[in-house]
Amino acid sequence: MRGICISSWVAPLHLLFQKNTNRITIGIGDGGNEIGMGKIPWSVIRNNIARGDKIACAVDCDYTIVAGVSNWGGYALGCAIALLARTELGIPETIPWHRFEAKKEYDLIDYLVKNGNLIDGVSGKNRVSVDGLDIDSYLSPLIQIEKLLQNYFTTNNSVHPRIINDMN
Repeated sequence: MRGICISSWVAPLHLLFQKNTNRITIGIGDGGNEIGMGKIPWSVIRNNIARGDKIACAVDCDYTIVAGVSNWGGYALGCAIALLARTELGIPETIPWHRFEAKKEYDLIDYLVKNGNLIDGVSGKNRVSVDGLDIDSYLSPLIQIEKLLQNYFTTNNSVHPRIINDMN
């Protein structure tokens, strides 16, 4: 997002998204520089994202999830899979989907900042934050996902209107 090339520090995962495979691909992004954002026209990224003309990813995918923070999109997808697995696929109740905890995400980020030299991708600083957001702002949607899963899996397997209202 800062317009700095990081290709030498990351694995060539874009190769997994090359067409002529039988895989269905999903890209999750928040700023135009993530794999899968190539599905969005370059002009949209260029005109709406800071440094979009420099950072736009050209790698396409079958489905793109755009989120305020890409991690939120990934967790939302995981939540949706958990809900569908239970209702549509009949996955047994013994699978602990409801054990998702936002605190574990905090613990991981905190540990990596202290021990793994993790930096915030927007600020470039070694601090407990994500995409320039303070940790409480970053965790807020994850706490909502946690509540949704816990409420869903402790009720009669239907998403109650009160759960949706709690998220608004």
